[in-house]
Amino acid sequence: MTPASVACIWLAVGALAGVAESLSVARGHGYYFNTISSLLSFLFVPAAAYAVAGVLVGAILTLLLGAFTRSLRRALALSTSLCLPFFIILFWGAALDGRFFGTVGNALGHIGMVAAAVAALIFVRRLLARPRGLSARFVATASVALLVVCGAIALAALPHGSPAGAQGRQASGPPSPNVLLVTIDTLRADRTGYSGYISTWNPGGDGLGTTPALDALASAGAVYTNAIVPEVVTDPSHASLLTGVPPWEHGVIRNAMPLPTDVPVLAEAFAAAGYSTAAFVAVEHLDGHISHLSRGFQKYSDCGWEDRFRHHVGGKFLGRHVRSLFRHERDARDVCAEASAWLEAHVGHPERPPFFVWVHVFDPHMPYVNHETGRVFSLEERAAYAERARVIGEDMGTGVDTATGASGEEISTAMTATAAYDSEIRFADDGLGSLLDALTRSGVTGETIICVTSDHGEHMNETHVPVDQWFAHVDVFDEVCRVPLVLAGPGVARGVTERQVSSMDVGATLLSLARIGGGLGEGRPLPDPRGEFGSVRPRVTLANPHRELDHRSVRDGEWKLMERGGLPFALYDLAADPGETMNIIHSTPEVVGRLGAVLSETPVPEGFSMTREAESELDPALREMLEALGYIQ
Repeated sequence: MTPASVACIWLAVGALAGVAESLSVARGHGYYFNTISSLLSFLFVPAAAYAVAGVLVGAILTLLLGAFTRSLRRALALSTSLCLPFFIILFWGAALDGRFFGTVGNALGHIGMVAAAVAALIFVRRLLARPRGLSARFVATASVALLVVCGAIALAALPHGSPAGAQGRQASGPPSPNVLLVTIDTLRADRTGYSGYISTWNPGGDGLGTTPALDALASAGAVYTNAIVPEVVTDPSHASLLTGVPPWEHGVIRNAMPLPTDVPVLAEAFAAAGYSTAAFVAVEHLDGHISHLSRGFQKYSDCGWEDRFRHHVGGKFLGRHVRSLFRHERDARDVCAEASAWLEAHVGHPERPPFFVWVHVFDPHMPYVNHETGRVFSLEERAAYAERARVIGEDMGTGVDTATGASGEEISTAMTATAAYDSEIRFADDGLGSLLDALTRSGVTGETIICVTSDHGEHMNETHVPVDQWFAHVDVFDEVCRVPLVLAGPGVARGVTERQVSSMDVGATLLSLARIGGGLGEGRPLPDPRGEFGSVRPRVTLANPHRELDHRSVRDGEWKLMERGGLPFALYDLAADPGETMNIIHSTPEVVGRLGAVLSETPVPEGFSMTREAESELDPALREMLEALGYIQ
């Protein structure tokens, strides 16, 4: 048995392990396999990374065994026979969901995995007893053949296009409009220029405020000033936006949880109606292989091979500091430039179908970057600020939930954070402006429906939340529950309405404007801002489970009832008290009874409050990602 044949075995073992895990995490969304390039990207990038890892593991085993056996030939034989079962246990076992014996099926899967490892060990040992049949050419040919077979199985077995659950149908009539959906992460509704906000920090340095591009869009379309999200976390909120289904029904209650495959997604309906579909997302936990929001998209551009390498290999081989070199997110400039290039190339195609494009921008999210000064307000600085304010509060006898009496340093730090947050919003808005410019250059602005919204807002320094929740989104007050919602384009009436709506209505609205039947979840088209309005549906919002919170609220426009963990219930009259500072729970029992009934009928998702024990069971790479973004500590 030559060293070349041994190396080929190591390469093959690692590559096949990478293919196996890639196929496992790709279940439920087939966009990765719609083209040869996407197949190579998702299937073979991990395979190549694992192949290198296989050689490294084999070489390390050989060196260790050689030190004991004092025979290189025997060390090579032993390391090769151990290599395959090692990878079966380490990688194929990682492809199984949940804990080792969490369910009967999972227990059987792990027992089968161990049995396969033992069988592989016996098989390889027997092959090594007949080295003539293991030439380098034979092993290399067999390895390539196995990889080709795996690729063919993936192409044949995994879903393509839209599944049967998508019921979109294009109605007859005028040409179908294009649809552009932009979500700006962590954008408060009251931080936009059209809402009357004037920043004292001059973001952008031109005096145009935080959102000049969005303001221009708002002036030409419909503005909904009371748009409410069903959860104040990125993945659950986006999942509800793209499905019309609340988190307690679709099951995505925190970041990095996959959307179940039986929940229809907005892109599937557009794809079934003949649209070209593309998405460009900016943060790792929205990657298709993690979130499963990629279903229905013919192109889904996420953080790419870097995150796939982190997710598949980095968490198993590399240390935390090495893994941190691979980014968790892309900035608005990069994401919007890629989306703009796709839009212009698509529009330039002579026989192009209409498009549905979703662009996600992450920049207003913590940590905040002041793009005018280069100053970064980091997670560490936020934590240090909260601790200083807590100590000062205790010294003054004011408790830990207020920054009363904070020193000039604390006040200066808060101003620094606010300025950086405004700058981040402007940076994201500049990205939106580049997308709108791309539509203008392509000559399709007049035939494109444009929707801009957010997944949640952000606490700044409101006194009704604890200091350690400032500059985060972890509660159910309106600064995090209420988001911007602007709609413009053909069929959209101009105007502003204060009527309460839900982000879960966005998908149904876009399908209706595109004249595609079928609806989406429990969403319904947004009301004409000039029309007569019926009754408002009470809407429930969940708080952030990454912080061990089980806060909930129900809002019906004028009234808001809050249930916050172990705290007493609170009722706010939003018309008289928009800042939610006066609890009038005892003054209007009939309102409390009506809204309380809605909360009691809304199921609390299993495992909604994420305990420290539950956090410890997270995949290490996912846990590190959530820590880096400030979701867990």
